[in-house]
Amino acid sequence: MGQIGRQVPDEDYVIHAIWSEEAGVFYAQSKVPGLRVEAATIAEFVEILKDVVPELLAANTAPLRKRARVRFETGLDLAFA
Repeated sequence: MGQIGRQVPDEDYVIHAIWSEEAGVFYAQSKVPGLRVEAATIAEFVEILKDVVPELLAANTAPLRKRARVRFETGLDLAFA
């Protein structure tokens, strides 16, 4: 028999924290629908994500069968003289 409602497969969301030298902030790049985050520190970035990511996933995706797994990745290019 068919299932009622939309089901999405379990999914991992990777959120990249990318440093913008020009703006002086970390910004988010991911497939989380509607995610637009900037923060001056990585600690602030993570705290903001803890608040907004669950809300965005609840508002913009079908009900999840399990908890979504969110992984944060950061990168910073360093130049050495």
